[in-house]
Amino acid sequence: MHGSLARAGVLDKGVLPLSVVLRKDTDEYVRRLTAFRHADPADRPEAVGQFVAWFAGLLTDACDEAERVLAESQEVQDDWTERVSRFRSDSKIHDAVRVIAEQPVVTARYLRAALGVSGVTARNVVDGLVDVGVLEPSGGRFRRAEVYQASALLRMMDRLVPGIQPTALPTPRPGPSSQRSAP
Repeated sequence: MHGSLARAGVLDKGVLPLSVVLRKDTDEYVRRLTAFRHADPADRPEAVGQFVAWFAGLLTDACDEAERVLAESQEVQDDWTERVSRFRSDSKIHDAVRVIAEQPVVTARYLRAALGVSGVTARNVVDGLVDVGVLEPSGGRFRRAEVYQASALLRMMDRLVPGIQPTALPTPRPGPSSQRSAP
């Protein structure tokens, strides 16, 4: 659907949360879609018109939802900006906040690459973000690296799609040293 809207010039960038809005009443969506698809040829123009009018309302709801999500994510980012304001203005921690806004689950290695800094600097950035409450350890591990998450942003995303299992990483598995058998 997004491709059709983009080709028609309705969307120029971004994605509308259509699935979130459709999910509220999938039975109605299927009923309306079926009604215009299976209408008698004489009734088809009216059925198509009814579907298009209903879908236009759905697009309006999706735009409203997108605005709500953008406002809430801006509140989260404003909170983060305030939390990191104690750091020097040239600190990479400020750049990291922008990275985390787009990638809310990170490792120090990921931030090292994203920010173009040394491993020590990336580790210091992570520690600073943990200290001010922007990041917290997730309890998971990825290729032996500690994983951190921006829980405020993940909670916002979880609220966007109610009924879906909240975002969580798996608990760490025992490392190779704890799996060795006794000699």
